Amino acid sequence: MGPCLGTIPSLLPLLWLCLCLCLWAWPCLAFSPMSSWDCPLPCQCWPPPNQTVSCRGLGLHAFPRDLPTDTRALDLSGNAIAWVGQAELDGLKGLEELDLSGNRLWTLYEGPAFLRLSVLLLDANPLACDCELWWLVVAAEGGGLDLGNPQCSSPPQARGRALLEYALDAFPSLCEARAPGLRFMASSSPPPHPLPPHPRPPSILDEETLPVVFTMGSACFLGSIALCFGLLLLWSRLRGPVQRTVELEGALHSSGTDAQSEAIKYTTKMM
Repeated sequence: MGPCLGTIPSLLPLLWLCLCLCLWAWPCLAFSPMSSWDCPLPCQCWPPPNQTVSCRGLGLHAFPRDLPTDTRALDLSGNAIAWVGQAELDGLKGLEELDLSGNRLWTLYEGPAFLRLSVLLLDANPLACDCELWWLVVAAEGGGLDLGNPQCSSPPQARGRALLEYALDAFPSLCEARAPGLRFMASSSPPPHPLPPHPRPPSILDEETLPVVFTMGSACFLGSIALCFGLLLLWSRLRGPVQRTVELEGALHSSGTDAQSEAIKYTTKMM
């Protein structure tokens, strides 16, 4: 049987399929948390250029260790961390944003690592609004530090009030023995303090994260399908018209010893 003209090579569809899978996987992996970049489990990390680590809502009771040293943003919200000091941040020289909202912090001692931050979120913490936080108020009032809107848990007269609002009213008289610019000693171990009950940490996939994940996944999937169809259409146009007929040659032998064979050529239409 002679060759069949216009037959598609058997490996070509497989190569196109591999290409489509690669094009589909690349954008999805680009927007997915990476397990590399020395990311401490069970945290999630987005390596450079984002340099972000999220340990949100994991029930942590202490500051996580072995964080990437070039971390720029660290999310520790929704945990049960009761103490963060200078020692915990010493190895994170590039840290700019630290989210400690929804933990069990009652105070923070001043340290160079905190003063380097541009964002330090302390919302939903049982803060003791006393003179130990005076440096924090000064840094926020100077416009170089974003604290969010933390509220006081103690003393009784400050309970439920915003830290900045209460501090501006009460601290000038309560802390008059300490100059506003006084630097307090940073401690590496937490002072004793009773821990108030802490609510259950929120889930990582909250109502804000789920729509983003769903939208990005759908966009990657639909975009990859559209790209594959477009490439296949372009490939079919470049191939030109397809030959749909084939010529076959055969030989018929008549009976008898002196029979001569006659070659018959015919054309069939391929469906």
